[in-house]
Amino acid sequence: MWRRSLVQALLVTVVSLAVGASQHHGKEHYAIEDIELLRWVDPLGREPMTYEEYAAMREETEEFRIDRAYDSGTRKSDSSLVAIIVHNALYPSIHSSLLQYVSDIEADGYSVSLYTTSGGAPVDLRTFLQGLPPDSLVGSLLVGDLPVAWYEMDEWEHEEFPIDLYYMDLDGTWGDGDSDGIFDAHGGSLEPDIWIGRLTASPCTLGGADEVSLLQSYFQRNHQYRAGATTLPKRALLYIDDDWAGSDEEWSQNLGLAYWERTVVADSEITMATDYSMRLDDGYELIQVCAHSSPWVHAFKYASGADWDHFNNFEILQRDPQAFFYNLFACSNARYVEVDYMGGWYVFNPAYGLAALGSTKTGSMLYFDEFYGPLRENKTLGEAFKEWFAKVGEQSRPWFYGMTLLGDPLLDLGREIAVASCTVDDDMVGESSGDGSETVDPGETIELHITLRNRGREILPSVAAVLTTTDPFVTVVDGNEEYGDIYPDSSAASLDDFDFSVLSSCPRGHHISFTLSVSAANGCSWIDGLALVVEEPVVCFFAHTVVDTATGNGDMNADPGETVDMDIILANTGLGSIGSGVSGKVASVSAELSTADPQVTIHVGTAQFGTILPGDTVRSTTPFSLTVDGACPAYHLVQFSMEITAGGWYTTADSFSLAIGENWAFYDNMEQGASGWSHDFITPGYLDEWHLTSQRNHTLGGGSSWKCGDDGPDPYSNYLDAGLVTPEIAVGEASVLSFWHWIDAETASDNVAWDGAIVEVNDGSGWQQIEPREGYPYTIIGGAEGPFPEGTPCFSGTYGWSDTEFDLSGYSGQVRFRFRFGSDMGVAKEGWYIDDITIWGFFFDCGDVNGDGRVTVADATYLVGFIYRGGSTPCGDGDVNNDGRFTIADALYIVTYVYRGGPAPCEPPSRALRSASRERDAW
Repeated sequence: MWRRSLVQALLVTVVSLAVGASQHHGKEHYAIEDIELLRWVDPLGREPMTYEEYAAMREETEEFRIDRAYDSGTRKSDSSLVAIIVHNALYPSIHSSLLQYVSDIEADGYSVSLYTTSGGAPVDLRTFLQGLPPDSLVGSLLVGDLPVAWYEMDEWEHEEFPIDLYYMDLDGTWGDGDSDGIFDAHGGSLEPDIWIGRLTASPCTLGGADEVSLLQSYFQRNHQYRAGATTLPKRALLYIDDDWAGSDEEWSQNLGLAYWERTVVADSEITMATDYSMRLDDGYELIQVCAHSSPWVHAFKYASGADWDHFNNFEILQRDPQAFFYNLFACSNARYVEVDYMGGWYVFNPAYGLAALGSTKTGSMLYFDEFYGPLRENKTLGEAFKEWFAKVGEQSRPWFYGMTLLGDPLLDLGREIAVASCTVDDDMVGESSGDGSETVDPGETIELHITLRNRGREILPSVAAVLTTTDPFVTVVDGNEEYGDIYPDSSAASLDDFDFSVLSSCPRGHHISFTLSVSAANGCSWIDGLALVVEEPVVCFFAHTVVDTATGNGDMNADPGETVDMDIILANTGLGSIGSGVSGKVASVSAELSTADPQVTIHVGTAQFGTILPGDTVRSTTPFSLTVDGACPAYHLVQFSMEITAGGWYTTADSFSLAIGENWAFYDNMEQGASGWSHDFITPGYLDEWHLTSQRNHTLGGGSSWKCGDDGPDPYSNYLDAGLVTPEIAVGEASVLSFWHWIDAETASDNVAWDGAIVEVNDGSGWQQIEPREGYPYTIIGGAEGPFPEGTPCFSGTYGWSDTEFDLSGYSGQVRFRFRFGSDMGVAKEGWYIDDITIWGFFFDCGDVNGDGRVTVADATYLVGFIYRGGSTPCGDGDVNNDGRFTIADALYIVTYVYRGGPAPCEPPSRALRSASRERDAW
């Protein structure tokens, strides 16, 4: 079973030391023949479409027709002409979207000619491009199913693939030596003259998608990005699978030309589909993924390269990645003639996708500095791609001739300057007014320290910034600040702080969005965004301890007739955050304890807890005090309620149970190891990932729990059906199963889950699912190859440590419990943790050692089996003659009682003798 550990991960936020693009004419960083070749890997055995198959799918070729629909005319200089060519069947449906796009790029200084077209062959479209003004044409965006040129080569193996270089190189010569409709020769002037971008949406059909809707949504995202309305953290993810892990440092430096902040993942024990998937919603402007692939899947190696872990095209829709741009070092991922090609779905994913570089064949980009260097200089994607191709395209045709640009080539990486850090000051000093928690609270006035970083290569003189918001709960008091000159690759704080106030009526957990408009004296300007979250602590019960040394028997249990002190521990599990993860604290916490149970009298029902930081637990500064009635049953659960308040503004409630008497039949906090537990897969072909871990723990002062999932915080695998089985446990008709658990599993909606967890019991008649008292919160959706039938109730979603109880009425005797977790073929999350398992309310008549509810000769036989043959532990008290030992005399005592009317077995059970039996592991 493979395991991954984030402790071993190469997750580095690095500062690039390279400040210029390296040259590859005469000097290379590496020999291209030393780079491991990309491979076509597809788990379903799918093969690339051939040219013959593609040609058969095309309608009979119509005569080429192209008409001008719009032209900038004399309103713009002809020095930078962009030709937008749209299939005429699409044009009426996306007309308004195209006009908005035209307006946007005209605002950037381009002249635009918009054409509609139909029919024809690649040579017709290329001839048309050749006829446009060569001194002004910079590139063309092809929208819809326009003619596709194909190329074939046999250097690695026979390959046939679409080639957009045919349209980029307008003055070269292209030949088809065997007259099969596929180019096989390229000569003359080889360098590209213009850039080409494609928006090919018709093959994208997953989820019932249609071409028009995808394009309309794309142009809307494009406009929002250009307007600064949609932003992501100014950083990049470089994700490198095993075969190229040794190139991580150099490729990271190449990427550093465009992104100062970047995360590099290149550890062979980490780079897996599940890990990659989890990172897609972390927020990056650009993701470069390096993996063997096909048009429909990324294949990541694991188990030292012995097997593959797959990330599929449909998972892009499920994850909806938070990234604008992609560099797909991924075999054939941009092969836009294939149905549901991944490159298309990266670009057309509904929230953020804008552009992707990739290949239509086996191969990809190399010499990344020749691409990222121009981007650093604020050149567009199209310009950078064209420059890269001109410099390195002929160094290896098998590697590079399939390269294409999907999306808008006129996009760039945006701002030279961006927010580097943001901190909150609410300490009552200066303009601020608050509680000093360094987080945003309702009613506070905040001083906001914003640091800007110059990511460009030139000094930005006299930088100034304006902070604004449209949030109805927020007023910007001082939104104009100056930064002075900011040097390249340097950060600067404003000369004074921004100030804003928050209404007292602002709800906790509310997200405040700000716009920061930055300008410099050289005429440059940028827009950045930042968001703050109003503090939202979540205080809840965590644990309790009983102290009865002064007024009880000192066994640390609340027994009938005792007055005890009880310490309660509260936790702050709030996830409210500001900026990059600073969470708020909650101060002046107090709790009031109550119960409706007549068996308990509370003497001291309030206690103070002081300040609880997020993620921390705090014990009450003074104990609660209570008395248990002397007539209280020895086996009794008391339900307590707590009203928790903090700082005069925060109120919540929680509850917990207290067991009266030493009435547990089983308890395990996982601190002693496996202790008779076992685990395995349940359904053949599925996996088991249960293991003891120190990653999360509930036991006070402990360090272990069971986890179903990968090592550390890493996500679980696809296709799990994992069962964790307890040792054999004795239960009675009044027993209750209680345990604490933490879960992070994939859901489809508020009450429907893809992956989930259930609890089962086996009393000898087979495994049966049991329901918690409060019911399972989710049901399985089914249909994604998970192990559970559709409609199965389950635990799922994401929530921290919580306790749950199962009524075991109807079960008596020796049973085992199974904690079962299942996952499907889709998104994986962190998994399921189990800790502090208890069986409460254990009660059997003395002598009922087999737990069947009666005292019969079968109990005598059971005792003999336990004493002489190492059989199962007795359920009830087996020391029926009260001599402090389990011997054959106890079995004879039962026989005498049953057949000869002898004395009844001991009643009630002796606490001292139960303690002696526990020393023999009877419990």
